[in-house]
Amino acid sequence: MLLSPRFDNRGIIAAHFGEDKSTTSMEDSYREIEAILKLMNRGADGLVFRGASHTLSDEKRPVPSSGSEVIIREAMADDPRPLFIIFLGPLTDMASAYLQEPGIAEKVTIIWIGGGKYPAGGREYNLSNDLHAANVVFQSHIPVWQVPQNVYRMVMVSLAELEYRVKPCGHLGAYLFRQLVAYGHTTYGRSSQ
Repeated sequence: MLLSPRFDNRGIIAAHFGEDKSTTSMEDSYREIEAILKLMNRGADGLVFRGASHTLSDEKRPVPSSGSEVIIREAMADDPRPLFIIFLGPLTDMASAYLQEPGIAEKVTIIWIGGGKYPAGGREYNLSNDLHAANVVFQSHIPVWQVPQNVYRMVMVSLAELEYRVKPCGHLGAYLFRQLVAYGHTTYGRSSQ
């Protein structure tokens, strides 16, 4: 999206991803965003924000952060264009922004990669990383375009195709390919050779 002239990107929020893999997951996300931008020869330029460092403790109290504040600021801005907010992880920052300023509900549309298989539901990584946040968002009037587990798992691409189409695309392409190989090796125990 950062490479497309079609989008006016207003912010990237580093999200936590639970404590199973790291006790500093939001900071890990923040550093990864900085690394990606550096590989793109782009500075952060006020575009990167720290989100909540942990889940909501309940469905009443937000976890305020610069990430939730930028959501509120952009939602309440005097701008006639629609504001779409894409979440590739837990909904903590959206729920926090809504709890801080419920008036944003009519001003945003959420696109969320998360949730169990439709229509039955069930356990899923992004959902499980903050159930309270998901409950806050889904009990609100915020429009949500949900991409549940059984849909996003259909988006398949082979490692060979990524090696052919992504790896040769400069430093960024090579980095993204290496990350996917490392993730596949760690997650599935396959050799990257």
